Amino acid sequence: MIDNTFIALASNILGDTDSGLSGREICEYLAEYAVKYNVVIPYTSYSNKDFPNKRTALEKNLKCFTPEQQYKIIDELCRLPKFSENEKVQDLLIKLVSRYQEFSTETNELPKIVLKTKEWLDDYPQAKQYYEDALNKKNNNIYTRNLLDDLRFSLEMLVKAILKNSKSLENQKSELGNFLKENSISGEIINLYTDKILKFYTDYQNNNVKHNENYNEIEVDFIFEQTAVLMRLLIKLDNKKKTT
Repeated sequence: MIDNTFIALASNILGDTDSGLSGREICEYLAEYAVKYNVVIPYTSYSNKDFPNKRTALEKNLKCFTPEQQYKIIDELCRLPKFSENEKVQDLLIKLVSRYQEFSTETNELPKIVLKTKEWLDDYPQAKQYYEDALNKKNNNIYTRNLLDDLRFSLEMLVKAILKNSKSLENQKSELGNFLKENSISGEIINLYTDKILKFYTDYQNNNVKHNENYNEIEVDFIFEQTAVLMRLLIKLDNKKKTT
């Protein structure tokens, strides 16, 4: 089930006095869902003299639905165009898909390498946590800067764990180069990692994510798949080193 505390939180954010849904919108949207799911809700008209404040009305209406229906309703309300620039609503959506993934009906097919890489990260818990967070957002079509942040942090945590240091990704050039060289990786691939990849993540993050949020779904898909490929090589080399 979806915890009542979360329902209350969602109602407070989506029914916020200044930036949330209006009382009329709450009634209209929830009435549509009530008809769709054949559910009786207490507040279907904003003109009802017994109508409480917006947050209370939304909360009580939401509690009439099943967890699967609540998930769908909150998900769709969070994705309304009026909330596209609302950070609190976008954060609520991320919390929803992260905590209550079992109620999602999304069938977004991801490449096998993207899904399998999660299993390969079992020995790197910090990297895996960030990767799973990014995977959750990707699987639920949440294309925000948080997804790319999580993906970058995942790669950074993996490199730190393998190299056993605490340097940021952009400062790993020398150590990562040595690691690859010790594992008999060709100079071309070493240069790809140290001269191209690290610079790419830093530049792309700074130019398109941190400040401008100038990215699109196709680019995110590409970066996700390429990151999985990069991780797989590093993990293979690390596992080989551990067994020799």
